[in-house]
Amino acid sequence: MSSILALDEVVLEFVQGGRILDVGCGRGKWGHLVRIYRDWPRRGKHCDYLALEPLKIVGVDLSRQNLFGVKSIYDAIIECDGVCLPFRSNSFDTVIAAETIEHIPKPSAWRLIVECERVTRRVVIITTPPPRTVGISPEHISSWVPSDFQKNGYRVYGVRCYPRFASKKILVQLLIAFIIGPISYWFPELGSGMVAVKSLSKQEEMLFIPGNTDEMIDHVGKVLSLSKQQLTNIGMELIERVSRCFNKELIKKRFLDIIS
Repeated sequence: MSSILALDEVVLEFVQGGRILDVGCGRGKWGHLVRIYRDWPRRGKHCDYLALEPLKIVGVDLSRQNLFGVKSIYDAIIECDGVCLPFRSNSFDTVIAAETIEHIPKPSAWRLIVECERVTRRVVIITTPPPRTVGISPEHISSWVPSDFQKNGYRVYGVRCYPRFASKKILVQLLIAFIIGPISYWFPELGSGMVAVKSLSKQEEMLFIPGNTDEMIDHVGKVLSLSKQQLTNIGMELIERVSRCFNKELIKKRFLDIIS
């Protein structure tokens, strides 16, 4: 399925091992990216090229037309429904289901997620847009919020900023890009997409560490010639806009926790 470019870096951070399954592979975006970038050094980690496992990527999709166009990307392609994957348990190191679950009813989507967990032995990566897109895109028929995943053992991360708050003013654009954008990592509700990650391996620590928040705020302040207090005031102003759609007190509290 199609997805925003901002998802790429976050999703690829979590890919592990050499046996990868792409559920709802669509036009082959994730198979292509994993094949190209798997051996790139990860954030805060050294890549041992000699220790890399042999790579095998399998794509599954219900659309025969999609599969016909991605033969050169995947080592194997299978026409099947994600709610009943034709693989043995623990067959893959990583299973990716990107921008897929919102296209099917929620009960079926949960069966797909359970199947993804069954066939992997290390990590499951699910991405989906925020609830507001259900009304915007007619093909999106189920709505998901971070708590849906969190109560089932997933860590959820936000990607990019809420586009509704775009402005023609360059200062506001910079604030959205450098403050609200990064903050949406901790507030998935504010992002343009969500990345839900579940580790099924006790030996693997699934922790994606963003850049140091204080350093980020100091850097933005220098670029904009603003003090931390001024940035805080402007951030609180933007939060007033955000609060029209979300719980104002919760967002304000989380924002103050981050900058304190």
